[in-house]
Amino acid sequence: EIAYSELFLIIKWNLIKYELYRKETVKYISENQDDFAAFVEGSLEKYCEKIGKDGTWGGQLEINALAHRYKFNAIVH
Repeated sequence: EIAYSELFLIIKWNLIKYELYRKETVKYISENQDDFAAFVEGSLEKYCEKIGKDGTWGGQLEINALAHRYKFNAIVH
């Protein structure tokens, strides 16, 4: 069993990490524009500004960026 204190530490760690993941996603897309520009309507720069804001939902593009950045395979059903 996980003690509540451990569970809260896990939750706290994940809340901190999401900000890092968001920044890394924006950075990866910005640094690899040729791989992503075809999938974005309008300016990729404006798109990155939008997804960089807290509360903006990510999708396949962002999952793909994180998978490439952190070198893992992502399968979404």
